[in-house]
Amino acid sequence: MFRNQYDTDVTVWSPQGRLHQVEYALEAVKQGACALGLRSKDFVVLAALKRSANELSSYQKKIFKVDNHIGIAISGLTADARSLAKYMRTEALNHKYVYGSALQASRLVVDVADKHQRCTQSYVRRPYGVGLLIASYDQTGPHLYQTDPSGAYYEYIAQAIGSRAQSGKTYLEKYHAEFESLGQDELIKHALKALSGTAGDKELSKDNASVAVVGKDHPLEIIEGEALQRYLDAIEVEGDTGDTCLDYGSISQEVVRKKRHGVIDARRLRPVGDEPRNQSAAFQFKKFAALAFLVNQTGSLVFYYLLGSCEISLAVPLCNSLTFVFTAITSYLLGERLDRPARASLGVFFVLVGVTLCVVSK
Repeated sequence: MFRNQYDTDVTVWSPQGRLHQVEYALEAVKQGACALGLRSKDFVVLAALKRSANELSSYQKKIFKVDNHIGIAISGLTADARSLAKYMRTEALNHKYVYGSALQASRLVVDVADKHQRCTQSYVRRPYGVGLLIASYDQTGPHLYQTDPSGAYYEYIAQAIGSRAQSGKTYLEKYHAEFESLGQDELIKHALKALSGTAGDKELSKDNASVAVVGKDHPLEIIEGEALQRYLDAIEVEGDTGDTCLDYGSISQEVVRKKRHGVIDARRLRPVGDEPRNQSAAFQFKKFAALAFLVNQTGSLVFYYLLGSCEISLAVPLCNSLTFVFTAITSYLLGERLDRPARASLGVFFVLVGVTLCVVSK
């Protein structure tokens, strides 16, 4: 984004009806490490990627405990998240002291959203640059909420926020119908599989991942380190991280849904077997065109040998036509790793060449 006269203050509207400073805060959430959550009828699971400043530093904490029945996963500025977590703990403690019962997450979410919103109406405070996923279990059942710097809040069955969140969302959308009846361990495995697709070229490990679970008769538990390793080993043995956990960069969501090909190697948790897709389209076209040319030459020798004894005037044109039709079909099959338009262009090219030579030979 470029600086303009309408983004100097959070209270200034642009002519398009936008608050640029709030949008910048939302962008900070998108730049943060991915966090996701999902729930069943009895449990809610949070999972988050942890980042380190460099190889010599420790990993930042991305999941915080608010109360025995409430936990949060964050994406964005960790310092802002600590401030909000402290506020939420204070509110939960005050409610327990005054009323003698645990604070419902729905009320706490509204309070946090109001705190976000107040920062968008006053020039003396900047918006919080962090998004929260709030997991809880109370007398009304399991809940998963999301809040963002604009003050909006939503309840979800499953949701992912942060960098490369679309990969996690695609996985969650594919399997969300199964979540309702799953137990704790199965939910955690699904969370880790979805999270693996957001890790980019890094491997998911006990050091850079964190999981929290809360549910019926199960106080909030944060699972890290060696306790998390058994779940990572389990999804490695199962060997299925979902074919939708791929990072397609700037490709639209609709295209991502249409391109669910590729295989995930669970041992390394990254796409394998997709090397041609990393090459440029021009390079792929040239490579398969060269293969098709070799097939063309081989086909020419075969057809000339078969038709060489035919004493008809159409022998040469027929030979050329058959050769290039054969080449077009073969090139289409050879180019199965190409995009469909590229394969079609390659086939049409050889058909046109064959027809042209047929006419010239006459």
